Amino acid sequence: MKPTGPLIQGAALIFLLAVAQPQSARAADAANGERIASRWCHSCHLATGRQQNGSDLAPPFSSIANDATLTPEGLHAALSGRHPRMPDFSLAREQIDDLSAYLRTLRK
Repeated sequence: MKPTGPLIQGAALIFLLAVAQPQSARAADAANGERIASRWCHSCHLATGRQQNGSDLAPPFSSIANDATLTPEGLHAALSGRHPRMPDFSLAREQIDDLSAYLRTLRK
């Protein structure tokens, strides 16, 4: 039996919908962002509430989080790129999303 036009069109539509779906959409994890901050950022930044000291050369995370000029896109770009006095940690997209989510929790 030869497939008919509507059957082929239906199969094609199902295939296109499956392909067009985004890869696993994942919600950013602020708790993991705090873990990343504790591990990688604490030596220069005051990155968590439990931290007592950091470097005078790096702003505290609370200041970064409350910077009115820093948009979510700008924060993502800043975490994706390299800064003159900041080591290149080459964070994965998920780690950047998590760190950004953590920073958003620090906004007042």
